[in-house]
Amino acid sequence: MIQIADLMFTFTKGNMISEAIAHNTHAKISHVQCIIDIGVSGTLQVMSADEDGLQPHWVMPDQYDWSCILTCPDLTLKQRDGICSWMWAHKETPYDFFGLISFLVNIDMNNEARVFCSESVYEGYVRGAGYYLLDGVDHAYISPRDIYISPVLKTLDGNPKEVR
Repeated sequence: MIQIADLMFTFTKGNMISEAIAHNTHAKISHVQCIIDIGVSGTLQVMSADEDGLQPHWVMPDQYDWSCILTCPDLTLKQRDGICSWMWAHKETPYDFFGLISFLVNIDMNNEARVFCSESVYEGYVRGAGYYLLDGVDHAYISPRDIYISPVLKTLDGNPKEVR
């Protein structure tokens, strides 16, 4: 069952930024976003950091057939609410294009006043719930693949994750 604070991983074929992220991180995914609400008829509201900054978007069921949703079964409802509250509190934070370059070329160009997708998810978990998806990772260098391979994230049905 999908819950708030679950994570949706995606890849957009033909998108130059998506292709570069997937290539440079040796992954089949290039984006991660946090589910912040569950609507009617299977629609999901996600908070997503992209070119427009950190923004909420509604995703229709036919759009997430090509994505992967992972959950952190250890999270309490209070922690899930905290993650979503952090996301809402940081809505409209500008996108960090230079920070994105940081994990692509391994040079710290992160701007603390801006976020990229995996950084917003990582920070939402840490700041909103006190929960670390990975140990010893600098948020300036965290990629969607880094979060995807976190041992604390599980598939919704509990089966092993497909290597991405």
